[in-house]
Amino acid sequence: MTVNGKPVTRGEFEYEFNKNNSDGASEGSTVEDYLPMFINYKLKVQAAYTARYDTLTSYKEEFRKYRDALIQPMLVTDEDMEKQVRDYYDNVLYANIGEKGLCHAGHIFIGLRQNAPAADMEKAKGRIDSIYAALKGGAVFEELAKKHSQDGTAQRGGDLGTFGPGQMVKEFEEVAYGTADSTFSAPFRTNFGWHIVKTYEHKPLDSFEILHDQIKTFLERQRLRERMAANIADSLSRERGMSMEDLMDVECERICAQDAETRFLVKEYREGLLLFEICDREVWIPAKADEAGQEKYFKSHKKDYTWTEPRFMGVVLQAADEQAMKETEALLKKVKDHRLWVDTVKNVINADSVRVRVEYRLFAKGDNRFVDTQVFGVEKKAAKLPKFPVVKCVGEVLKKKPSKWYDVLPQVQQDYQRYQENKWVEELRKVYPVVVNEEVLKTVNKH
Repeated sequence: MTVNGKPVTRGEFEYEFNKNNSDGASEGSTVEDYLPMFINYKLKVQAAYTARYDTLTSYKEEFRKYRDALIQPMLVTDEDMEKQVRDYYDNVLYANIGEKGLCHAGHIFIGLRQNAPAADMEKAKGRIDSIYAALKGGAVFEELAKKHSQDGTAQRGGDLGTFGPGQMVKEFEEVAYGTADSTFSAPFRTNFGWHIVKTYEHKPLDSFEILHDQIKTFLERQRLRERMAANIADSLSRERGMSMEDLMDVECERICAQDAETRFLVKEYREGLLLFEICDREVWIPAKADEAGQEKYFKSHKKDYTWTEPRFMGVVLQAADEQAMKETEALLKKVKDHRLWVDTVKNVINADSVRVRVEYRLFAKGDNRFVDTQVFGVEKKAAKLPKFPVVKCVGEVLKKKPSKWYDVLPQVQQDYQRYQENKWVEELRKVYPVVVNEEVLKTVNKH
């Protein structure tokens, strides 16, 4: 198609259509359903370009932030990452673990401070010796650990998991590695207290091929690619004598020329931000501020704002004491527009300290426990806050419909914004011609 004479390729349309019709998306199930929405999207973007929203400094900064977050990591090649994975295995894992391998062990631990009194030392020694005697007599190590061990491993039967060289204190490591598989050690002491170690298994470090994916995932989670990309970008910037901004412009163009999906995604960033900018400024903000328009829209669409169950329009007041509640009720009676109630309480009753908590909105049955009991007569226990024990609901019950447009303000504002946006798009269709190549359209996802 063309929009105001500017071409839109089948590839771009397919990218957007397939993305918005993936699992969980609900834009439309067929090309015919999706086409009008896509055209509306393109019309808004064209209007943004016409209004030169793409020249705004705020827009440019926002776009570059998204684009650079996408493009910069692509400066790191798969070969670069593979080298880092290999280096981590060779220079971190194997260098530290090496021929010594890994050890899976558990312990029974009796805590003892280094400078503990002699009586405490004797008591701890006697306790660990009695546990050791029980083990030698055939007691189950894990059961004794659950019962006697004085650290967090007790609930796991003393299991410490698998560890490598340097991960435990020296004395503990030497005993654990020096104990044969499926056997336990004699009691020994470290700076933390007394231990009996059971070594379940000695095993060598797994091969690089086995650990490859785990290492890669770990490095990705450590944001290694991002750090490498930042270093590469900095080096390229200095080598080429370019600013970082100019470098990312060049690299984005290069990568987009090589990869269609990246090209479409960058365009989606660019146009999505433009669309939001123009809709926000031209439609959403003005419509939200147009109270006269909202009221007029409400009056002509009253049938859309009815309900079968009563609603309560007002506030739930939770006061620190009876006096604060009386003052609040008296004050609210003087304020006709209940939209001002929250600010009134904040500025007058709570001027120096919070004496009354206020929740204001349209309540349906089940929305608030106090409204349910005091307004709708639902028998349920409504627990009160200790600091705000006096509770009262002030407002009116609306049986079938709102009495004023601002009783359902959020819904009216949303509907009015949508109404104004639709009117705006109708005008855009008159300004910017759209020509769809029907023969090419028929080939979408079929070529």
